[in-house]
Amino acid sequence: MRDIAPLPLLRPIFRLPSLSLRRFPLLGLPLLLLYPAAYAATCLHHLLPARAAAWSATIALTLLLAAGLPTIWLIAVSGLHHIGIDSPLADWSQHLLPTAGPTGALIGLGASLLTAVGLVRARRVLRLHSQLRSSATSAGPEVLPSPAVFAYTQPGPKGNIVLSDGLIDALTDSECSAVLAHERSHVRHRHDRHLLLAKLSVAFLPIARHLADRLEYSLERWADQDAAVELGDSRLVAKAIARVALVGTHPTPLVPGIARLGSAARAHALLEPRPALPPALFAALVSTAAFAIAVLSSALQIHHTLQFGASLFP
Repeated sequence: MRDIAPLPLLRPIFRLPSLSLRRFPLLGLPLLLLYPAAYAATCLHHLLPARAAAWSATIALTLLLAAGLPTIWLIAVSGLHHIGIDSPLADWSQHLLPTAGPTGALIGLGASLLTAVGLVRARRVLRLHSQLRSSATSAGPEVLPSPAVFAYTQPGPKGNIVLSDGLIDALTDSECSAVLAHERSHVRHRHDRHLLLAKLSVAFLPIARHLADRLEYSLERWADQDAAVELGDSRLVAKAIARVALVGTHPTPLVPGIARLGSAARAHALLEPRPALPPALFAALVSTAAFAIAVLSSALQIHHTLQFGASLFP
């Protein structure tokens, strides 16, 4: 029986081991396209429902990591060749960086430094996350004897809610109920996982800080809206946010809490009417188009990574 040739769309995959490495100068292009696309996809987050805004920022950060980390790591490996280190990991990379003068070596060393710093920072984030992870078995919130005013939710599936004595003393009973409803939303939707992604993204890629801030803000707005629906009183939730923000603190950036970010804007969002359909629809269309570019950029970067692996193991 005659062999069946692979489909045209699959031929590049079958030919990966023999692809020319001279195509690698385009390695940085996906990242250059991806960051503006991810930024644009979240720039209208205030017009979207809080849940949609949070998930759009989460997807944007995920795509940015998928394209950004391979770019930095492969450039770091390519720098080995330009500083005179001969190894199977470095020989393939001589066409990745400029060969004239010390430019290639400097770029490679910069990427290596960024990789090393990113790994150290990510390790710290994971260690702190593990230390803060909830192991409580009680059904109710934990009250800490502290005069500081704070409330937060520990990471983990159990999601223990922590309140301070200072917060209970500073707020009325109805405002404390609003705070608890806000924190229960964090527990119910596992917002700690979104927040962990945001912190890891910034640890590896400092340029992701603005996207991470948008994600954190959207998570808090999501919990605000859930609390308003649960209590049936948006004004009460807005008042509780304002009171905690005025005198409150936040113990650590790795746990979601009511005083976390953008308190004034969140309180205003609760009190103003929802945006009309045209602005929200426009925001959704812009985000969708930007995400399409981001997905293509990430796919291209993953393809480059597969080329690298195929070149090492022909």
